[in-house]
Formats: sequence, C-alpha cells, structure tokens
Amino acid sequence: MKKILIIGSSYSIKDTFSKKFHSNLIYFSNFRDAWSLKKFNNYDIIVVSGFHHSQIKQNFANFNLYILKYLDFLKKLEICCNNIILISTFIPSKLSFSRVVFFYKRLSEFIIKNKKIEIIYFKKIIHKKNKENFLIKLLKVIGFKFTNQNYLITNMENFKLKKIPEPKFLFLNIKRYMIIERFLRFFDI
Repeated sequence: MKKILIIGSSYSIKDTFSKKFHSNLIYFSNFRDAWSLKKFNNYDIIVVSGFHHSQIKQNFANFNLYILKYLDFLKKLEICCNNIILISTFIPSKLSFSRVVFFYKRLSEFIIKNKKIEIIYFKKIIHKKNKENFLIKLLKVIGFKFTNQNYLITNMENFKLKKIPEPKFLFLNIKRYMIIERFLRFFDI
C-alpha cells in the first residue's frame, strides 16, 4: 500500500485522484499550508495542484519570480517522495491571454525532463456532480471541451505532457483579477 499526498483544495482534483489511488493511504493538504511547510513526511507519490491566485495581480517581473519560487517548492517536495504528479492547466497550441497558462508553460519548460515529475494537463473535469449543470451544458453546446473524470482516471497516461505546446501569448503584462483571468481562458485556441 502506497502513501499518497494530494496537495490542493480543488474538489474535482481531490475527488479524481482519491478515486485514482483509492486502494492506497491518501492524505490531503491545502496548497497554501503545504507551500509554507519547511519539511514534509515521506510519501510514495505527491499530487500537486495549486497556484497563488494573487500572482496574477502582480507586475510581470514579480510574476516571473514566482515561477522560480514554485520550482524551489517542487524541489522541496522531490526530496520526500518517489514521484510527483504536477497538475497543470490545459495549455492551448495557438493562442492564450492567460497568465496562468503562461505560468504552467514556463514551469513545464523547467521540469519536463525531470524523470521524477510527471506533468498531467487537461481541461476542466466534468464528473457526475456537475454533468447536468446548465452552464456546463451551455458551454458544451457552444463548443467548449471538458475532461470526463472516469476517462481521466483510467487513461491518465493520455494526459501526460510530453511536448510543450507553443501558443502565442498576448497581454501578459496587464495585471488582472481571477474573474477576468477565467473569462480570458474562454478565448484560448
């Protein structure tokens, strides 16, 4: 039986990876709590999902420094586990206005060759809880794609980032609030 730590507070991430590793000992930590810890217990696998939303309101130089701080955080986690699964937002191939997408793309460039870190990326997870949601149905009709939770659980290898997409980024220097960031993600191509 393996010891699994899931870092992050997203319901869909905790639910999905709890199901993925259901026959193991699973522990949870809030992302901000984990970020501030100096030392971790040992685990077989650490699933990392999280990002400080306040960073999108920073100037771009500070935002780039945050990427380096995040790398240090991952190095700290690497010491106490056999494998890290980093949950990345979906990185489009052509165009993005998103600072969060830029963050995960840049972070991925630093760690993609690290054999101890596996980068999993996918679009928003849809599971039974929100499958019948009116907004989700509307977005599907408009053409937005989502990730089926069961398919992700049973076919995780298909979501592993092997080659980093190279979208063109626009307006990254503009500070923004998370609600604006989420709206801009609709225009990713």
